[in-house]
Amino acid sequence: MKENFFSHVPESSLKSFGIFRNNKKVTYVDIEKLADLLSKKIRINEINVIGIISSNTLESAMNYFAIKKIGLVPVIIPIDDVVDGIDYLKEIGCTKFLCSKIELQAFNIKIKNYFKIVNVYENTDLFLINDKEHLSDIKMEGDIILTSGTSGKKKGVFISNRSIISSVNYISSIMDINCTYKEFLGVPFFHSFGLARLRMSIFHGSKIYIPQNNTDLAEALHLIKSYKPNIASFVPASIEMFHKFFSKKIKSELSSLEKIELGS
Repeated sequence: MKENFFSHVPESSLKSFGIFRNNKKVTYVDIEKLADLLSKKIRINEINVIGIISSNTLESAMNYFAIKKIGLVPVIIPIDDVVDGIDYLKEIGCTKFLCSKIELQAFNIKIKNYFKIVNVYENTDLFLINDKEHLSDIKMEGDIILTSGTSGKKKGVFISNRSIISSVNYISSIMDINCTYKEFLGVPFFHSFGLARLRMSIFHGSKIYIPQNNTDLAEALHLIKSYKPNIASFVPASIEMFHKFFSKKIKSELSSLEKIELGS
C-alpha cells in the first residue's frame, strides 16, 4: 500500500520550511513547481522509480522532494558513487534519472552510454534522463539509497515511507524540534543521516543551512555566526574535527547552539 510522505507533513510546516546555501534558498513553493513540471514531463502512471544523482546542492534537495511529491521512489546515488550507481539503475530496471547540469557535465560520457538526455524545461539546470528498456517492480513508496554496506558491492537499500515517518516522529519526541529551529547540517545530505535531517526539517517547517564544503571548518563557523542556528548535526567521523576547531573559538560565536545531534 502506498503512503505518500507529504500527506503526513502539516501544511503550516510547509509554509515555514526553507533550505539555505550560498545566500540562495529553496522553499516548498519551489518544490511544488518542480513536481508539477516533472509530472507533466514524465508519465508517472507508467513508472515507479526514478534515479537521482545527489550532491550537496539545493538542486539535489529540490529534486529529492519533488520526486517524493509526485509519488515516485527516488533512487539516491551519492555523487561519489555515480559510476556504480548508473550500473545499479540499469540492473533494477530504473528507466528515468534526474540530475543537475553540473552533475551531467561531470559524468557525461558514462551517462550518455545508457540514457537519452532530455531537458525538463528551458532555462534550468535540471535534466531528465531516460531510457525505454523496462520498468521496475517497486510497489511501495519510499526511498532507495545506494550503499556498499558490509559486502563492498554496491546495492540499494529500500526504506518505506512508513519507516521514514516513524523515524521522524521518534526523533521529534527526543529532540523537541519545531518551526522555530534553525539547523546547521554538518554532513552531506546525500548520505542517509543527512537525508534524515532534510526530512525532519520539512516535516517541522524548520530552516536548514548547508555549507558548500562539509569539511571547510572556517565556512562552518561563518555560517553559525551569520545565521545563528539552534542545532548542529554531525557524524562521528566529523564531530572530533569540528570540536577541536570550535573549542579554540570565542564561546560567544557559538552561543546560539542549543543542541548538537550526533548520528550515523
